[in-house]
Amino acid sequence: MRQGPIIVMPSVPIILRRIWRQRRRLAIVALLCGLCWVISGGGGGPLGLVAVMTACAAAAAAWVGVMPAWRGITSGMAIGFLIVISLGAVGLSLGSTGTVIAGLVLGLALGALRALIMVSLPLGKLSQSVSGRGVVPFPPEKALALLTNDEGLGETAFWHPHVQRIERDPATPGLSKLIYGDPGCEPHSEVEVRLLERHPGEMIRVAVRALGEDMKAVDGGAVTEATFRASPHPEGALVTITERNTLPSALILGMWVDDAPGDYIDFFRANAAGQPDPSFVAADHAFLKFWSFPTETDSDDDAGADRP
Repeated sequence: MRQGPIIVMPSVPIILRRIWRQRRRLAIVALLCGLCWVISGGGGGPLGLVAVMTACAAAAAAWVGVMPAWRGITSGMAIGFLIVISLGAVGLSLGSTGTVIAGLVLGLALGALRALIMVSLPLGKLSQSVSGRGVVPFPPEKALALLTNDEGLGETAFWHPHVQRIERDPATPGLSKLIYGDPGCEPHSEVEVRLLERHPGEMIRVAVRALGEDMKAVDGGAVTEATFRASPHPEGALVTITERNTLPSALILGMWVDDAPGDYIDFFRANAAGQPDPSFVAADHAFLKFWSFPTETDSDDDAGADRP
């Protein structure tokens, strides 16, 4: 039987790390709140505007630090209130109480459905690079091998939490297939990873292509190039991940706002070092695992829970 979540208040370093990774979202929330203040005719002059923007950013920072899986609520609320207040400015006012209620409802809906909205918005696709960096507690060569599931480490290589297994064919070196599945569910997607370039201890470049129909529906079967670079650092290695994707524009924007590559490095560092995990990758995984329906694979997931 699935146990309920264990609610543990995150430590200050974890909260600060999450806030840093969400710095772009917090800046957007502050700007949107400032627009709301100006459109609504808020008083106080420049000092009043700065105070409102600072208060909104601080509230959003506290939220993403403690409720990482629900981080979209912060920007959703800001967008929701901006829409409602803008409607009031053009003569469609709902009154003070109506504005607050409508803003809350719309903001919650936008935040809760952010993933679906980002994929569904008819904004076309964009080919764009998204980068992130962080320090990991390994020398450069080992850090790159772990981050990219390099063949030299076989099945001990680092796994993303939604990767259920890795398949390799000895006849095609440099080619791997990652089998994805949500926690407690049967596998639903396959991703092909092909080694393009390797400079030991410096850089590995791979091409990633979705094979599952559900993922093709998002990226159209486009190939993503991911480049992993590492350089010596007093604590191990400074790693930079750059992903070049052709995805829906809103999804690219979401990855940039979340600092997705950098967050993955935080996830890797924490799990590899056996430290508390501040990443949003882990928060989203835990959220999905708790709310997924139990299946026969649950026991297998629990049995492998200690696997990095």
